[in-house]
Amino acid sequence: MDSNMKKSIKIIVLFIPFTFVFSQQQWTLQQCVDYASSKNLSILQSQNQEKIAAKSLKISENEKLPSVNGNFNNSLSFGFQRTLLGTYEYNQSYTNNWNVGADVILWQKDKLKLDNQKAALQVDNQKINTLKLQNDLSLQIVSQYLQILLNRELAAVSETQKKIGADQLDKIQKLYRAGSIPYSQVAEQQASFSMDEMNAETAKVNVEKAVFQLAMLLQISDYKKFSVIDVAIPEKIDEELLNIDQIIQYAYDHQPSVDFAKKQKDISLVEESIARTALWPTVTGGYSLGSTYFNYFNIKEDNILQQWYDNHNQVVSLGVSIPIFNKGNTKIRIEQAQLNTEYYSNSIEQEKLSLKQTIQSAYFDLEAAYEVYTNAINNFNANKTSFEYAQKSFNAGKITIYDFNISRNNVAISESRLLQAKYDYIFKRKVLDFYAGKPLKL
Repeated sequence: MDSNMKKSIKIIVLFIPFTFVFSQQQWTLQQCVDYASSKNLSILQSQNQEKIAAKSLKISENEKLPSVNGNFNNSLSFGFQRTLLGTYEYNQSYTNNWNVGADVILWQKDKLKLDNQKAALQVDNQKINTLKLQNDLSLQIVSQYLQILLNRELAAVSETQKKIGADQLDKIQKLYRAGSIPYSQVAEQQASFSMDEMNAETAKVNVEKAVFQLAMLLQISDYKKFSVIDVAIPEKIDEELLNIDQIIQYAYDHQPSVDFAKKQKDISLVEESIARTALWPTVTGGYSLGSTYFNYFNIKEDNILQQWYDNHNQVVSLGVSIPIFNKGNTKIRIEQAQLNTEYYSNSIEQEKLSLKQTIQSAYFDLEAAYEVYTNAINNFNANKTSFEYAQKSFNAGKITIYDFNISRNNVAISESRLLQAKYDYIFKRKVLDFYAGKPLKL
């Protein structure tokens, strides 16, 4: 087995505060997750919606304050007017009036408080939506990060096979020149070595492709300056005992999808209460202060300040608006809100059922992946032993290079399958760790 597969260091990626200098620093998994959370467009859009919801909350809080407005009007009139004597007289006049008024809702059956509660719940719900997007993105990043590590190991296997093929070609050519073997075995090894070279190049491209895909996920345009830190994967991975019922219960209590449905139900309950406030009267209070100035251009009048003082007036008002009949819409809105509450109650159970199915399916996939992994270990060990015997037989001249290469290729294929099975198991375990509330670390 290649030396890259003999590392046995515990899997962990530590968070390290950093400044991104693409050409100088390789990225950890945590750095990838943090960067994606700050740059992903969907997350940024959701965070923007959080800010919008927060502004709506502020608006609802301000509704309890008075509304103050001022008016200032000027008008100029000129033309003939009929007098009391039945004659017509040409007049020109100027009118000025102003008014400052304040209105406030004194009582509306808790509607202002309920509007505030609804706005606060909508802020919470948008934060939950952002968290859900971040979680989904984190899982994608873990998957792609592991793909890079896998492709690197597969590339190392290909390079090892290429080196073995080159050594064998050199040995075969020497034997041919010594007259010990026919040229057909040289041609066979040349063809095999060409395949080794092609596989090694393909493996390098696959590494670059995986790096590119992660860079695109992070929205980094210059992927050639982007790389990730190698994480040592243990040679042997033991199966972890998991309590699936505890994981499901934890997910019920903490997964954003369930929390989102719960918040939606809370919002619909508040909307139901808001709809009922329309059955009650609304009490408003008001105060206004204003004055008027009037002047005929051909008649001497008091100055504007004096008229404003003489003509000023104040009004204090108290109003009650009593709902009598609004086409039955209040009753319909209450029933609509009740239906929404029922809908979101069902949505909570539906989300729980979907979550349970997802986790249970992930658990079955994990068990199957471990079986594949253990079988891959056995297959690799058997092929490795067979190759060791084939190598001895070839050196003793008992088998041809063709038989030797078949055994060597079987080892390479089984080692690649072992790596793929191991990384597949690791990712599936990380999925369950995610639902169990464990940090996504490597």
